[in-house]
Amino acid sequence: MQVFGIAVLVALVGFFASVAISPETAMVFVVVYIVGVLVMGYVLSAMAKQQTRVVVAAPPVDVEQAVLAHFKGIGWKQVNGSGRLNFQSRGIGIGSYGSKNPVMSIGLSDSVDGGTEVDVWMSEWVSRAGMATSCDRVVTKRWSLLRKLDAMSSVGGVQLGSS
Repeated sequence: MQVFGIAVLVALVGFFASVAISPETAMVFVVVYIVGVLVMGYVLSAMAKQQTRVVVAAPPVDVEQAVLAHFKGIGWKQVNGSGRLNFQSRGIGIGSYGSKNPVMSIGLSDSVDGGTEVDVWMSEWVSRAGMATSCDRVVTKRWSLLRKLDAMSSVGGVQLGSS
């Protein structure tokens, strides 16, 4: 929602500022803005489709409670899915008008070092012209979740890789 809100704000301010200059400037702004939003959407879509695995130096019960607390609120709802925990976004995002919102899945398993391996991925989504709808919501939520899990770990989370 943050990325979508910023994109709308840039559109409004930029359009009115360019109209104040000249109609030609407004047309150039509109074309550049549309191309910019498309590029941003494809980049965020590729980022949202990546699976991330981290190791957290905390027991699985504590990690599960932290994940549940992170998704608590009106922006995401718990649903059934392919992970141990699954959440579907609510509200609007880039390209989300009239489509089903994506589902983020979280898998938890014991790590060999005594911590918890956490897998985070987007398990369900709708594509429009190759772009996952509401991909901005998935990217920002995953980023904030990984920061929260890293803070839980006394030594810091160790990122095993993205695929």
